[in-house]
Amino acid sequence: MVCCAFIALLVATIIWLMARVAPRPTGADRDPLAWRPDARPSVDEPPRHVPFTVSARLRSFAFAFQGLRTMLRYEHNARIHLAATLGIVAVGLAVGISGAEWRWILAAVLWVWFAEAMNTAFEHLCDVVSPGRNESVRLAKDIAAGAVLISAIGAVLLGAITLMPYIVDLALGGEADLWTCRATR
Repeated sequence: MVCCAFIALLVATIIWLMARVAPRPTGADRDPLAWRPDARPSVDEPPRHVPFTVSARLRSFAFAFQGLRTMLRYEHNARIHLAATLGIVAVGLAVGISGAEWRWILAAVLWVWFAEAMNTAFEHLCDVVSPGRNESVRLAKDIAAGAVLISAIGAVLLGAITLMPYIVDLALGGEADLWTCRATR
């Protein structure tokens, strides 16, 4: 699964970089598909060399944080994910889960955030490519939202499996250790 997530991240990064580097026309002649490879300079022209600078890397982090702020500002589901993230962290701290269990919680939380960010980017890209009603775009957006739902359900199940022994232990006053299987603290 980690391999698939890494490949998806790599593909998304390449698409994002292609959209950032391509020239953007303005006004009435703006083509939403102008980032396509056929809109680029010919292969006879040498690629533009951009030297490495620390300030450029810092700017790229600023752009990434701006994207996260935009997602939290305009996407209602992202705010729900934020509340769930804060809630699960609070519960994990309150019951004192182990380091191994924190790794599972962290993986689940990042899995959901990654899916939500990709879904948001995909929806915005679809809106640019096809601003009007389009059945194929609607289906693509629904499928991307379904991917977020799958990841959220998986995260809930993983969180329940991880936290259930602690919650049962608290509910039964410490007697649950006889029948629950949990990692050592």
